[in-house]
Amino acid sequence: MKVVRIVLLAIILVFILSSLASAQGGLTIGGPATFTYPAGTSQNLFISDSSMNVCLTVEPIAGTAEFSFKRGGGGGFSHQVSLPITICHSGIATIAAECTIACSFVWRIDKAD
Repeated sequence: MKVVRIVLLAIILVFILSSLASAQGGLTIGGPATFTYPAGTSQNLFISDSSMNVCLTVEPIAGTAEFSFKRGGGGGFSHQVSLPITICHSGIATIAAECTIACSFVWRIDKAD
């Protein structure tokens, strides 16, 4: 039973990665990549010396993650994600992800015009 579950998760992951990869354009600046960590783990997904207008696309595989968008001049936004979503913000210098419970997701960052 465990083997079947692992194979199914692998198939789903391949499908998600191929979907994200095929959606890439000339504006992709990060990913696609997979993030899988236990609860309380955080990771910077994007760091820039200058602020940019960006969109983060997330395809959750398991759990819930919190994404923090920090502006270059200070301040920012946070979003809890458990469903597929694209989130866009202007003037962003850093994007970080944190698993609020054990989580796994595929992500991609695109520069927004």
